[in-house]
Amino acid sequence: MQRPKRPTIAQRFQPYALLVGIGPTPLNTSWQQANLSGLYDAFIVSVPKAAANGVFLGDASISAVLTNGLEILPGEKIQLSIDNERQLYEIQAPLIDPACLVPESIPFIVWSPAEIYLTAVAPTIIGVILFPASYV
Repeated sequence: MQRPKRPTIAQRFQPYALLVGIGPTPLNTSWQQANLSGLYDAFIVSVPKAAANGVFLGDASISAVLTNGLEILPGEKIQLSIDNERQLYEIQAPLIDPACLVPESIPFIVWSPAEIYLTAVAPTIIGVILFPASYV
């Protein structure tokens, strides 16, 4: 059976180390944009096995004392991703409205590293990998 030829796209990623403090520490760093232009649809946070303590992931109200977030223990990692599926009506709209008088579109959902925070009971260095969407 002959399969159609499809172009390949390499998945890019941005790994970096992040020093998580005792106060809320944003996932974004100085080299990243605080806005949504990175179009990150997945990220991984990893706490090294040798770390003295875990970290908590949440929003700006995160607190290791209150334990009000997702706890990531030493030697563990989490991956959070968004599945942005293409909708059939993105293809149908030009067929229904040939003049394209009312363009149809659905939002593309992304993670904003500036709105994701981590905290720890003592300063801890963790690993982070951000994955920008490849097909946008």
